[in-house]
Amino acid sequence: MVKAAVFEKANEPLKIRNFPKPTVEDNAVLAKILSAGVCGTDIHVWSGKVPWVKTPVILGHESVGVVEELGKHVTHDSMGKPLSEGDRIYWAIGITCGRCYYCLRNSPTRCLNRKAIGLSTPCDKPPHLFGGFAEQIYLPAGTYIFKVPEGLPTLAISAVGCAGPTMIAGLENVEINLNDIVAVQGSGPIGMFGLILSIERGALETIMIGGPAKRLEFAKKIGATHIIDINEVRTPEERVKMVKELTGGYGPDVVMDCTGIPSAIQEAVSMVRDGGRILEVGAYADYGPVAVNPYFITNRQIKVVGSYSKVARHEFEFLRFMGGKWKKYPFREMVTHKFPLEHINEAFEVQRSLGGMKVVVLPHGEPPI
Repeated sequence: MVKAAVFEKANEPLKIRNFPKPTVEDNAVLAKILSAGVCGTDIHVWSGKVPWVKTPVILGHESVGVVEELGKHVTHDSMGKPLSEGDRIYWAIGITCGRCYYCLRNSPTRCLNRKAIGLSTPCDKPPHLFGGFAEQIYLPAGTYIFKVPEGLPTLAISAVGCAGPTMIAGLENVEINLNDIVAVQGSGPIGMFGLILSIERGALETIMIGGPAKRLEFAKKIGATHIIDINEVRTPEERVKMVKELTGGYGPDVVMDCTGIPSAIQEAVSMVRDGGRILEVGAYADYGPVAVNPYFITNRQIKVVGSYSKVARHEFEFLRFMGGKWKKYPFREMVTHKFPLEHINEAFEVQRSLGGMKVVVLPHGEPPI
């Protein structure tokens, strides 16, 4: 039998259940979970703010594993690299059909038949194990699977396993140009990876707006030019004023909202320079509407772009990036809390209360690498 943590009802503890070990079909893969990150989206789901998630479900959509069993037709990963039992792997969470209206219009994250591993894959029918908060995961045919580069630490991937590819996707929609000034709202993993990509793309200055103070320390280590602690600069008006002062009175070229807090978009509109760009990438759950005056968007020629999730090419690019850059940034230090599978509800509480930077679940103890 295989243990897994099952989400059944909003705001109630996840329950540890036993499932039979699945029979692996010809084009599928069974993997042992090494590490599964607790994403902010998992907390939104648990809070009942993502109504399309069907229960019961094994959550966990940012994981690293080891191949336990390959279907008889699986000999290579999605990039053509030989794949064997014992290899570490990372996988894309989305399986799209490639044939619906949105896939054909180059919007595959809106695929009408999309399946999201660890989110929209209920566990009430065999093979059950479609999420990362389990001892094993079943990766069905159609899953993009990538062999992890040698030397790349498992926990470095887990630190930004969802945030990384999500932000790579976001920056396809809102570019960062050489010498741009970038403000990042939200100092969680997605904001941190946005900061990293801003630096990598040649931002002249970067401003991290968030909290608590421990998270802002990571922003300093990463290389943020300025930090603004929302627990010290408490009102939107004060923060906007401070950002304007830091940018010569104009405002940033780019503002990234990575908070998931609806009112942050109002602040972003007030903060960004005339002709600037806003990337809304944090609002993954329905916490209600806010009032934004469209006149300011028109009059000040602001570009506001929403970006939702990612597809396999973003996860591929993320893994390539991490393979070359993991030593440059404090990714492993971002993992501040580790829990065994049986303590997953404690892990959720730490993540919900922002008690750490990155919380991970380790079903089999500390990863060997």
